[in-house]
Parts: sequence; C-alpha cells; structure tokens
Amino acid sequence: MGYGQWGEWHVMWSHYRWPSPQVKHQVLERIVNLYADTFKVQSCISYCFDDDSSQVTSVEDFLSRQALDVALAKGFALARHGFIDGLGRWDTAVMRKYWRLAPMLAEGDWSYSDMKNHGTHGTLDENLRVMLDWHSTYAHF
Repeated sequence: MGYGQWGEWHVMWSHYRWPSPQVKHQVLERIVNLYADTFKVQSCISYCFDDDSSQVTSVEDFLSRQALDVALAKGFALARHGFIDGLGRWDTAVMRKYWRLAPMLAEGDWSYSDMKNHGTHGTLDENLRVMLDWHSTYAHF
C-alpha cells in the first residue's frame, strides 16, 4: 500500500503565531480534509513537536493543536519525523494510545554517516531498538 505524505506542521508554520488554538485547528483541519479528499491513498501525517508544544495540556490537546484528531479519524498513518532525537512526552503518549489503531512510521532524517562517523543520532542498533519499542510499522533513514 502506498502512502501520501506532506510537509510537517512544525516546519511549515514554525514562524506563524496563531491567534488561538481553535483557529489553528480550523486551518489545519481544512488542509487535512483537502489532502484526504484529493489523494486516494492512505495518507501519513507527522506527530512530533510543534511551536506550541509547551502549552499542551493533554493528549487530546496535542492531537487537536495539529489536527491529528481529524487525520486519525480519516485513517491517516502517524509519522514521527526525526526519530530518536527528542522523543518527548506527547510523542510517547500518542504512540502508546494509537500504535494498535494506526500504522506508525519512524523516520530518521539523517544519514548513516552521521551515526557512524560523526557519532550523532545514536547507533544503528539503538535506532532499530527504539523503532521496535515504538511499534513502528515502517521505518527509514
């Protein structure tokens, strides 16, 4: 099965200051719906940190602030980009709640030489172990 994928909210909107969490959700919901209506493959959405992560109060709030609640309702897979670096509280909570309900993608966005020669982003074995611990359906570097 193929997956459609797009840019990540925390990258695309990192410098934008939303007037409220509700407005943010409404805008991102429209984008999720547009994507779901346009592409007839299972889509994948990033679920990692965002510019307002420090204000998140619950898993439901985390999901809402990125319109992940809408994406999950439409059958999107969840992708954790920059895997292993900075896996945080809300990432963990989302994974624990949804790994049985939605495909999980672990994306390492660095090269093998970064791990091997530069000693950054853990070792290959460490990445594989964490990807397994996180119930990743798909993983890549």
